[in-house]
Amino acid sequence: MVAATIYLFKHLEAVGSITATAIISERPIVGEEYDRRLSGGVLADGLVSVIACALGSLPLTTFAQNNGVIQMTGVASRHVGKYIAAILVILGLFPVIGRFFTTIPAPILGGAMTLMFSMIALAGIKIILCGGMDRRETLIVATALGIGLGVSYDPQIFRVLPDSIYVLFENPICAGGVTAIILNLLIPRVNKRGQEDELEELIKPVTENFTQAK
Repeated sequence: MVAATIYLFKHLEAVGSITATAIISERPIVGEEYDRRLSGGVLADGLVSVIACALGSLPLTTFAQNNGVIQMTGVASRHVGKYIAAILVILGLFPVIGRFFTTIPAPILGGAMTLMFSMIALAGIKIILCGGMDRRETLIVATALGIGLGVSYDPQIFRVLPDSIYVLFENPICAGGVTAIILNLLIPRVNKRGQEDELEELIKPVTENFTQAK
């Protein structure tokens, strides 16, 4: 049950990565094209994990680093992605070739990764803000981000919880995801029209008095 829950959040991570890729690539994030892209990406993510487990490896998840690379290079062609995938397979099968990349100076890698991960964070912020946020959604997002960042800095912060629950809060992504889901269920949604009607009822006496005074 715990493993299934963790894997659920991994697939939610894949949904976010796929959506970010669509936004950065200037593709629609609603409609039939987006639905095909999303269903295909999640299906591929699951199949890759099944194959990895069958070969004795750990389950895999979609990485978001490609979003940073797309923003840095401006190249979002899937044909380029196919060539990159082939290169990665070759590097995995022939470690001798992969050793070449270990000669790259650490400052160069550090600078590139700093910029890349900053762009990934920016893409995530764009996803959050693209649909607009009210006070309820702002509270949920802020709390989930705070919990996720707190766990990333100190994984033992929720160690007081039972082991069956702690395993969900040990990972920053899972901790933030669980927090967002719980708050989304607990905090009631307020109809904007209902807010307008309530405000209108509150100011109605003032308006009537002002009209009579005139």
